[in-house]
Amino acid sequence: MATDMNGWPRLPRTARRVAWGIARVAIVTAFVGDMILKFVAQRFLLVGDRCALETAAGLVGFVPSVNSVFAFSLPVPNAYIWPLGWVIVAFLVRALFRSAPPRQFAVLAVLFGAVSNLTERTFLGGVTDYLALTNLFPAFNIADVLVMVGVAMWLSTSRSAATASVPVASQEERQQ
Repeated sequence: MATDMNGWPRLPRTARRVAWGIARVAIVTAFVGDMILKFVAQRFLLVGDRCALETAAGLVGFVPSVNSVFAFSLPVPNAYIWPLGWVIVAFLVRALFRSAPPRQFAVLAVLFGAVSNLTERTFLGGVTDYLALTNLFPAFNIADVLVMVGVAMWLSTSRSAATASVPVASQEERQQ
């Protein structure tokens, strides 16, 4: 059976199309779910309210908060963030149409996460974060997760593409 550049079995064309279709639907569903949860957090809960959900791994909280600063609490004004963000979105759209399917998934995840947060930052002046894992991590939202997963996948597909393009020396060449 043929393999791809990572050594995984290459799926038939129809199976690949179905898999990428499901992945795209999952990203769009996460985007829509993020926007709905942001709406619920803004309209029905006070900032700082905590709705805890008990899970086997610990406490997961729905804690609405408005993040008016840049990622990792960097003190960058919104006047600089959202114009630069929309330029990055334009770059991502361009990259989306120039990428192969594995990287398209990564770019699409980053794109939808960025659009979700940038839309809110542009019109409301900040981003609504609503998820908190115990008290160890700062609050975040699904769009943040999309961006992080997309960046990780983008880097892994970049590394895979780079290592696949390096020719492997044959046994005879290694002995010389």
